[in-house]
Amino acid sequence: MDIQEFGKRMKFDDDTLKKFEPGWQELLEHSSDSLPDFMRKEFYTKYYPLCKGPENSLIFPAMEKVERILESNPAAARYAWMLHYALLLAPKNILNLPWREPMEVFGKNSGIFLLMIALSALPLVRKKHEELNLPEKYMHGVAEWIGGTIGIYAAAHNGQPGHTITQTYWLRYSINGELFRIGRLEFLPGVWNPELPAVYRNRNDRSLAVLCQDGWAFDKEGFRVDPEQKTPAFTAKLIFMDDSITGTPISPYGFPVPEQTVTLNRKDWEPVCAPWEKNLTIHIPGGGGITTGALYQSLRDAKEFYKKYFGEDYKVFTCMSWLFNPAWEKELPESNIAKWQKQVYLTPPLPPAGMPGYFFIYGKAEGDPRRQPVTSSLHKAFCNIIERGEPLRWGGMFFMAEDIEEYGTEYYRKQWKMSEK
Repeated sequence: MDIQEFGKRMKFDDDTLKKFEPGWQELLEHSSDSLPDFMRKEFYTKYYPLCKGPENSLIFPAMEKVERILESNPAAARYAWMLHYALLLAPKNILNLPWREPMEVFGKNSGIFLLMIALSALPLVRKKHEELNLPEKYMHGVAEWIGGTIGIYAAAHNGQPGHTITQTYWLRYSINGELFRIGRLEFLPGVWNPELPAVYRNRNDRSLAVLCQDGWAFDKEGFRVDPEQKTPAFTAKLIFMDDSITGTPISPYGFPVPEQTVTLNRKDWEPVCAPWEKNLTIHIPGGGGITTGALYQSLRDAKEFYKKYFGEDYKVFTCMSWLFNPAWEKELPESNIAKWQKQVYLTPPLPPAGMPGYFFIYGKAEGDPRRQPVTSSLHKAFCNIIERGEPLRWGGMFFMAEDIEEYGTEYYRKQWKMSEK
């Protein structure tokens, strides 16, 4: 099948096909006109239930319709093979082609087609886990991540279940044995994010000192700004001397304390995470259930997981997420999001850019929440933030592994209040 015939059967325009041309030969070599095994009933009835998504009775009939279309349309079958290869296995030059949802072929079930592509990752994940001597339950955790994407897709498609093609690449981290879902959360070893503060721990009493990075600019409310776009009210300095570090402290609420300056003696203070050390970055799959108990168990189990299976003892957990925007605690003080913020050490959100969090709630990259249905307190909170002219923000946090047994006690905030007395 040549590229023109493929495009005609898939109803792709000439501009899309032209972008496929550089990788076309490689795609042909890794695809077929035959129905993929991962699109057959025997496959999806085995793997879909692991996702804990919508009822089988809702999903399986749609998958059967997709299967019939693939049997009758060789180009669609080849596209399924191509997506499986490109999104889950191929080099990044193929991954970054303009892959698209084939609505012209599958209609309202195009998201179901993409969900079936996502499911095709699960045997690949299990194969890697077997190499690592991991129990099968960790593959089930990846399936639950896929289940969490169904609601995100539905939010943008009038409740129609499916999977968004731009999320599929995330499964590669599991296929490669880099990322693992352990309980409610996912974990990926990584280096200290430069958008996090400088964090030191006292060698004697284990207290923390959290300092602004040099050059961070803030407005009068204590939020970070881009100094090229907005004149800052305050710009922090972090000064390193042979025997000391001096800087502006940050409270566990995620705001700087510009009227204070802290000087640390290097003999007494050590960095929480040196540049050559890895920390466990946290990623939050879609779906509810981010209760204090579930999060505590996930952190505790993750520490033991990496020690047991990889012989690694991580000292700190970190996360950059829209969920750590301090605005959520203000808008939803009794929510699980707010309760989570209270348990960790929040760090100053990044300067405003884009619409952080909008995709995960509305299934679209950006938009105006006031023009969307308001059916939850979180929807209302989005509207309130935008209504008062405040940008959505990416926030950050860290949590020390040695403090896990303190999780649930608002440990860092209590320690901060004690230090102020």
